[in-house]
Amino acid sequence: MNIYKWENHQSIIENEDIVKLMRLTMFNPTDGRIKSAVDGIYGKEQGRFYVCEEDQIIGIVGVRRVDNAFVEIMHLAVDESHRNKGIARALIKYVRDSERVDEIIVSPEEKDVAFFKHLGFKVEEEYDQITDVVRFICRLKG
Repeated sequence: MNIYKWENHQSIIENEDIVKLMRLTMFNPTDGRIKSAVDGIYGKEQGRFYVCEEDQIIGIVGVRRVDNAFVEIMHLAVDESHRNKGIARALIKYVRDSERVDEIIVSPEEKDVAFFKHLGFKVEEEYDQITDVVRFICRLKG
């Protein structure tokens, strides 16, 4: 298993394996939405994209550096045939070591909260009175 930073954000959308994994992380993942997310996050200096590769790319994690203290996970996915092998944990550890931050945060959907809890994230709930929605914030201290 080899994990590394993907240097050229424009080539993200040219890689079939990455696009397949990006589709797993997005609501209504059209080609245009994927390109927009890639350009809007990873085309900027604060965006970073990492891949896990064996014979092909089997996992991705994309983060946005918010400040020197923390990064926010924007996209995280592991190919279905490679799940439950510690790949997501390894990707997050790689991000923590590479980015040298105090904290990694993610705002997952409710169905994914248990997964992040399993990875060691502390979970907070926030209730938004305006939208009448409970939002989850997961934090992993560096």
